[in-house]
Amino acid sequence: MKKFSKGMSFDFDKESDHLRHIKVKLVWKYNKGENNNLKLDADLTLAVLQTVGRNNNGDIVKNIFAEDEGYLVFYNSPLKDKINGDIWTPGKEIHHTGDCQTGEEGEEADIFLDKLHQKADEIPIIATIHKGEERNQNWGSLQGKLQIINQDTGEILGEYDFGAEIPTATASHVGSIIRTENGFKYESIGSGFNASLSQFIDNWTQEPDLPL
Repeated sequence: MKKFSKGMSFDFDKESDHLRHIKVKLVWKYNKGENNNLKLDADLTLAVLQTVGRNNNGDIVKNIFAEDEGYLVFYNSPLKDKINGDIWTPGKEIHHTGDCQTGEEGEEADIFLDKLHQKADEIPIIATIHKGEERNQNWGSLQGKLQIINQDTGEILGEYDFGAEIPTATASHVGSIIRTENGFKYESIGSGFNASLSQFIDNWTQEPDLPL
């Protein structure tokens, strides 16, 4: 198992023989002696993005695929199954198993890369702490980690202890799965924020200054 750090990447084609069915798993553990009986609730969110243009600074603008909210995969998705709580994207590209408040069990999502539309070129992986600022919880105290798993074999391919790199943040763009010329790779981003999920969504619904 590889230990990832910020900026490291994993090429699914070169290192895992054309791997196309993966699982991403967010796990956490509170490392303080006292939690004041507060709930621990970390959430895993994924989005399917496509490049739509550039802004005036020349930066690439990526928005939610097909402008369809079904490609935003999070605990309160309108597509959530009312019985078992799991969530599927419209094309069955991602399966999120739903909200979990047990850090050792964690929240997880299966990703079927071969089902992604050719215009879908990135899946950002976002981790947020529910009411983190209100409860004085951050990724340093929750010891947040992301695991990349070969779903066909159950092997953990890599683990990223992102909480150690952003100890005061309550939200993180942990990493992204990115389409390459030959397939797909995972890249650790490790950006920390004191932000809500809505602020990430705002970044994925921009109107580009220079469309494709």
